[in-house]
Amino acid sequence: MLTQRDKNILPGGRDYETAMRLLNEPGAVLQWRNTEGSGCWNDFQKDDGPQPLASNLDWRIKPKTLRYRVALFTNGNEHWPETTRNDGTATLWESGHLFRKWLTDWTEVEV
Repeated sequence: MLTQRDKNILPGGRDYETAMRLLNEPGAVLQWRNTEGSGCWNDFQKDDGPQPLASNLDWRIKPKTLRYRVALFTNGNEHWPETTRNDGTATLWESGHLFRKWLTDWTEVEV
């Protein structure tokens, strides 16, 4: 059974020609993984990428992700969380007098 993560594997599994066509999609990042190794996905680099017709490779379009971090703020007896998606806001919050601590590290999820 395919996991949620594997649903982005390209039709035909190791179909390099399909992968190259889909790479022309705006913003698409092509990834490959060696099915005989760790199974980690790697971004495809045209200059130094893997052998395209190797039978032990799977191809996919890299899933879109969202990166966030959650902070705790306090004002007297009031406590509330806030979420940020960028480093600039995180830095600004850390210097504020209502900021108490980070509740999470930077987290990345597929959307």
